[in-house]
Amino acid sequence: MREILDLGKWRQVPIAFVADIRSSAILYGLALLMLILLLLYTKAMRSAVQGLGALANKSSTTSFSPTFQTIVLSVLMSAPLTLIHLLIGWRLMASSASIPFVESVGFGLLVGARYFFPLEFFRQIVRRGGLAEMHFQWSTHATSLLLKHLRWFIDLGIPTVVLIGIINHASEPRWENSLGRLAFCLLMFLSSVFLLQVLHPYRGVFRGYLAEHRGGWIDRLRFVWYFGVSLAPLVMIAMSLMGYHYTAGRLAMHLHTSIMTLLGLFLLYFTIWRWLLLQRRQLVIAQARARLEEARRRDADASTPISAAPGAASVTLETGSDLSQINAQTIRLVSSTLIFAAVMAIAFIWSSVLPAVGALDSVTLWTVNGSTPDEKLPVTLANLLLAIPAAIMTVVAAKNLPGLLEIALLQHLPIENAVRYAITSISRYTILILVIAMTFNSLGVRWASIQWLVAALGVGLGFGLQEIFANFVSGLILLFEQPVRVGDVITIGDTTGTVSKIRMRATTVMNFDQQELVIPNKDLITGRLLNWTLSDATNRMVIDVGVAYGTDVTRACQILQEICQSHPNVLKNPEPTAFFEVMADSQLTIKVRIFLASLDLRLPTR
Repeated sequence: MREILDLGKWRQVPIAFVADIRSSAILYGLALLMLILLLLYTKAMRSAVQGLGALANKSSTTSFSPTFQTIVLSVLMSAPLTLIHLLIGWRLMASSASIPFVESVGFGLLVGARYFFPLEFFRQIVRRGGLAEMHFQWSTHATSLLLKHLRWFIDLGIPTVVLIGIINHASEPRWENSLGRLAFCLLMFLSSVFLLQVLHPYRGVFRGYLAEHRGGWIDRLRFVWYFGVSLAPLVMIAMSLMGYHYTAGRLAMHLHTSIMTLLGLFLLYFTIWRWLLLQRRQLVIAQARARLEEARRRDADASTPISAAPGAASVTLETGSDLSQINAQTIRLVSSTLIFAAVMAIAFIWSSVLPAVGALDSVTLWTVNGSTPDEKLPVTLANLLLAIPAAIMTVVAAKNLPGLLEIALLQHLPIENAVRYAITSISRYTILILVIAMTFNSLGVRWASIQWLVAALGVGLGFGLQEIFANFVSGLILLFEQPVRVGDVITIGDTTGTVSKIRMRATTVMNFDQQELVIPNKDLITGRLLNWTLSDATNRMVIDVGVAYGTDVTRACQILQEICQSHPNVLKNPEPTAFFEVMADSQLTIKVRIFLASLDLRLPTR
C-alpha cells in the first residue's frame, strides 16, 4: 500500500512516458493523428448515426446496410479512449523493463481498456437515436435508463478497475493487500448499485417486457433473478472481508464474463432479428410485385388501371407464403439456438470454478470399444447431459428450419414454391438423420456395433410395415420427381382441392370447402390423378347459355363473345369463343368457352 501511495513512484510514470515518446516519435505521431481524426469526426459520426436511425425506422427500408453502418460507427465512437488506454499501457510495459512500478501502471491501463471498451460500446448503442432505439426497437425508457447509469458507472468503475490492476501487478501476495481489497469492495458496491437500478422489475429495462408477459416464469421469478444477480457483488464483498479475497476475485471475474457473454448474445439476437425483419419485408415486396405482374398480365388489354385491377388492392395481404408462420419458425429457431449457446457458454465459463461441473467427466456410465479390440472408451455423465440438449435442439431445428431457409436463402433463388418446399423437407430429414447419428455416436452407440441389428430390424419392419415404408418412399419420390407439388390443384377420386402439405407418410389436400383430405403417398404415385396446374395453371371453362327460340343466335354469340373479351379475368390469348350447338326442347343452347389464368378465378368469373 505504501508503494502505491508513494508520490516518487508516480513521478517515474511521466518520466518514462516522455522518454518513450522521444524514442518512438513516429509511432506516437501516427497514433496521435489517428486519435485526432477520430475526435474530429465524432460529431459527424453522431449525426450519421441519427440519419441512419431515421432511415432504418422507415417501414419501407429493406436494406441491412444502415444497421451495419451504425454498428461500425458505434465501434469507432467507442475507440478513442480505449486506444489511449491501450497505447499508453502498451508503451509503459514495453519501455520499463527496469522500472516495475511503471510496468504495473501500464498493466492497469491495459486491464482498464479491456473493461472500458464493452461498456462504452454498449453506451453508444443505447444513445438516443442510435442502434438500440431505432434499429432494435427498444423502448425509450430502457435506452434512457441505461444511458443514464452507464455514464456514472464508467466514470467511477473504470478508474477503480485500473487501480485494482496496478495493485494486483505491483503487490505480492495481491489478495492480502489492504488497498486492493478496498478497491475491490468499492467496485463490487458500484456494480451492485448499477444492477439494482438497471434490473429493477418495475423501473428497470425489462419493465415493458414483464408487463407484456405478465404471469410467465420470468415474471413470477422476477425477484429471484433480480436480487440474485444484483446482490451477488455484495456477497463477494463479504467474502473478501472475511479473508477469501482471492476466491471473491475469481468469482467476480467469472460473473463479469458471464454477464458480458449474455449481453453479447442478447445483442446478437437483436441483430439477427433485425436482419430477419428486413428479409421478411423483401419477401413481402417480392410477392407483391409478383401479384402486380400477374394483374398486369391479366389486364393488359383492359381499360381499368392496374391500381384498380382485381387483386391489386389486397396484394400486400394475399401473399403466396404464410409469412407469419415463417417468421414464428425463424424466431423460434434463432432463440433456441442462442439459448443453447448461452447455456453452453455459462457452463464452460464456470467449469473451472464449480467442481461439480468437472466431476461429470469422472462419472463413467459404460464403456465402448475403441479403434483397437483392447481399447475401451468411457461414456461419462457429461456425454449424456450434452446429448440431451443436442437432441432437443435437433427437434427444434428440424421443425423450424423451413422458415429460416425461406427468409435467408430460398427467396433469393429463382425457384418455384414447390421446389422450395422440397428443399426444406429434405433438409429437415437430413438434419434429423445426421444429428441422431451424431448423438448416438457421442453415447458410444456406433454403426459398427449395431449395423446387424439395424439390418434385421429393417427387414422385419419392411415386411410388417410395408405400407408405411411404401408411403415413405413414395413421399420422397413426390419431393424429388414432383408430379404433385405443394400448391397444385388436383382431382383424385371425387375430391378436387389444393395440395397443402407433403409429409413423410401422407399428403394433405384441402378442398374448396376448407376440408382436409389425407391421402397416403402411395396412392398418389401408383394411382391415377388429375393435376390441373402441373405445367400450366391456365384452364378452360365452358358456360352453357340458353336463349329462346326465334333468337338471332349469330348476334347472341357476338354479344356473348364481346362480354367475355371485356371481362378482366378472361385471357385474351387464347381468345374466348361462343358457338350455337344444341337445340333443346325449350331453348337454344350456346356454349361459351373461355380461358382463365388460374383455377381460383373460375367461380368469380362464372
